[in-house]
Amino acid sequence: MINETLPALPTEQDPRWTRVKIRDKSADGVFWYSVATTGIFCRPSCPSRTANPMNVRFHDAPAAARAAGFRPCKRCRPEGASLDAQNAALVAKACKLIETRSEPMSLQELACAVELSPHYFHRLFKAKIGLTPKAYASAHRFLGYARTWKAVPRLRRRSMTRAITPTAAFTRMPRVFWG
Repeated sequence: MINETLPALPTEQDPRWTRVKIRDKSADGVFWYSVATTGIFCRPSCPSRTANPMNVRFHDAPAAARAAGFRPCKRCRPEGASLDAQNAALVAKACKLIETRSEPMSLQELACAVELSPHYFHRLFKAKIGLTPKAYASAHRFLGYARTWKAVPRLRRRSMTRAITPTAAFTRMPRVFWG
């Protein structure tokens, strides 16, 4: 008796292949693919050139790809955290630095703290947060002022407003911060 197995779906008909072709980041960690001609395995969002579907195999885990004789891609590093996760951690670290420092940090200092170039850090921060590091620091500082201001009883606020003339930068902040 011959032991027959069902043939696997051709790669082009496999729904995972579509996710590889569009470099779907949401598929990272769900499956990995390997390329027989190069001997490497990648995550679906790898920016490398799209392989010939005839040379592609899919794996459920990096260990399965290694067991099949493939090495990890040096470009997407499929066994570690994704580039998006690493960048998010760097931006979170920078935000924490901004929030904990009493004096504002320069772009150069922030970039050195997260070990990136100032230009790349600025682009990355703005892409992830939607604000530049300087605008984020200003917003954080003014939110702190707003919280303090709202905590002061109303009668004391009146007397304080007569004694304090707000600076131009303070009055330019949008009403969003003041509620």
